[in-house]
Amino acid sequence: MKKYLPFASVSVKELFRWRANVILQTTMFHLPLLGYFFFFKLLYAGNFQFGNYNFKELFTYYFWALLAYSTMPSTGSYELVEQIKSGVIIHYLSKPINFVHSWIALTTGGTITWSLFFGLSAVPVIFFLKNYFILPKIENLALGIVFLSLGYILSLLLGLSLSFTAFFVGDPFGVYDIYWMTIGLLGGAIIPVDLLPKGLQYLPFRYIYFTPAKVFTGATHNILQELTICVSYIIFFGFLVHLLWTKGLKRYEAFGG
Repeated sequence: MKKYLPFASVSVKELFRWRANVILQTTMFHLPLLGYFFFFKLLYAGNFQFGNYNFKELFTYYFWALLAYSTMPSTGSYELVEQIKSGVIIHYLSKPINFVHSWIALTTGGTITWSLFFGLSAVPVIFFLKNYFILPKIENLALGIVFLSLGYILSLLLGLSLSFTAFFVGDPFGVYDIYWMTIGLLGGAIIPVDLLPKGLQYLPFRYIYFTPAKVFTGATHNILQELTICVSYIIFFGFLVHLLWTKGLKRYEAFGG
């Protein structure tokens, strides 16, 4: 795996090359969070009920859900579609590396860096709004990091699965549009998944935002069950990615010099 570390390093160096932009990007986390805070505070000043959530529980949930949303890979996997369509991917296939592993390393390097920035920027938010925030216990913090990491892996695999359909359909932009429009809702970034209809609560998307957020708040009781289901989804989509990749390469044709 050491040969893939330079890919992660390149991603980190690229981010630090645009330090001002990185600092400004942290507002992607703060501004929506502050918007939620003032909005919920206004609503709960009256006789407002949002499921079984009180104000502190709801604000804490959105804090962790937004943190997960800010650190998960978003549009990066669509770059693979462009490389497949244009034939650029051929240049990587001729090298003695695994293209999928190198792409994951490249993406993960940037994600870890973003996570550190967002995590550090979250500290003053917790400090100033500590009266409205449920501080996680040490065990919940550790488990939350585990589920956040698993959610990241699952998000990567979902993105790769969509990207590799380009081997078969050309440009899956329509599927991507639907995916990114619905993952926020079905994943728990827009509304907690436990407030959605039962049939929508068993989809894999819940493990990207909702489950990590609930684990951080200590509101998840069936940890072993959630862990088993999440890992099962990861194994399934890992197999799907491998299948799409191997089958796609066999029928792939590209032109260019």
